[in-house]
Order: sequence, then C-alpha cells, then structure tokens
Amino acid sequence: MMTFSADLSERKRILKEYCKSQKKWRVKYTIRVLLLSIATLFFVAGLTSAIYFGIFTGGGAFFLVAGIFLSIIPFFVGISLKNTSNYKYGMPYSSYANGTLVINDEELQYIFWCVGPHEPAAYSSSNAVYHDDSKFIYSITKDNLESIDIKNDICYLKGNGKIVFPRGIGDINAISKIDMFDKSVKLDKFVKRKNKEFSFLLAFEENNVEELLKNWRG
Repeated sequence: MMTFSADLSERKRILKEYCKSQKKWRVKYTIRVLLLSIATLFFVAGLTSAIYFGIFTGGGAFFLVAGIFLSIIPFFVGISLKNTSNYKYGMPYSSYANGTLVINDEELQYIFWCVGPHEPAAYSSSNAVYHDDSKFIYSITKDNLESIDIKNDICYLKGNGKIVFPRGIGDINAISKIDMFDKSVKLDKFVKRKNKEFSFLLAFEENNVEELLKNWRG
C-alpha cells in the first residue's frame, strides 16, 4: 500500500491556475484589483492632503479621516470578493481539503474533508484542524475503473466509484454555500455516494504520483 500526503503549497498553486483558466474568475479578479486600487487612491489622497495641511490641524485631520473612511469600503469589498471568487471558481477542489491518496494493488482511495468558504482549510491554511470522524472517502477498485485522465495536475476518474460520507451528514450543500443568496454553488454535483466521475488535485508531497496512477490501471 502506498500513501501520498497533502502538500498545501501545491494545492494553492494548482487551485490558482485552475481559477485563472476561467473567464468569470478573471472578470472578478479585474474588479477586485480595481476596488483595491480605488481604496489605495483614496487613502493616499487623504494622507497626502493631511500632510499638506498639517496632520494635527483641523483641515489635515479631516482629510486623513475622510481618506481612511472612503478607502475602507472598496478595500473590504475587494478582499471579500477575492475569497468568495477563489472558492466559488475553484469548486469543487477548493472544498476538498487535506486530500490524501491511498493506493493498493486493487483499490484507490482519496481521503478528504469538505470545507466551506469561511474555513481556513479552503485556502490551504496550515492552521486548519481536521477531525477523523469528519472525513470523506472516495474509493474505486481497479475492476470498476473505466479510465484515468490527468490534465493540468488534476486527475479525472471514470467508473463505478463511491464516497463514504461521515456519519450525520445531511445537506452536503450546507457545507459549501457562500451565502444564502448564492444558489450556484452546489457541492452535491460532485460529492455523491455513488460516482461515475470524480476528480481531485495532484497536490501531494511525493512527485511520482502521475506516473504511478497511469501504471496502476495497467
């Protein structure tokens, strides 16, 4: 049996490339850059004016406070947009955390935790905590595997696979929902108890995973 452990930096890199390949993410990225630029412009303008008039004078203090106030809104909207767009357009892989691959002679398993957009694990944080009783396990035997395709560091599997859910999981979509108004993020499109298709990031500490997967199927 061979076990391949999660690599957080690799996960972050692959997710970034995956998001960049999507047009909607690139549009959101442009908006985010514009908002952060506006925030910076307001702050610099306020600070410059405050220095010009004298920070400790009434006029200087007014411009400084105004610059800070006007920069806060676009700044926080831009930061929020970054996190929500990275999660949404990184789906389903942004919701799979701490992925571990286990391969033996006859079966492949991908062990992962489903996380929402407000959890550190979604953004490859080393501070995330994982509980064993919350893990999901995708498994497929060699006999039930129809094909393996690897593209851009993502492994695509077709066949009669299955996912073992943690006990007590009800609405799987509740895990991944960004907010109550966003109906487009549906984790149950990807995480099903029976899966004809499943894919995961090749974000592991070991470097020979791709070659091994291709040889494993035979």
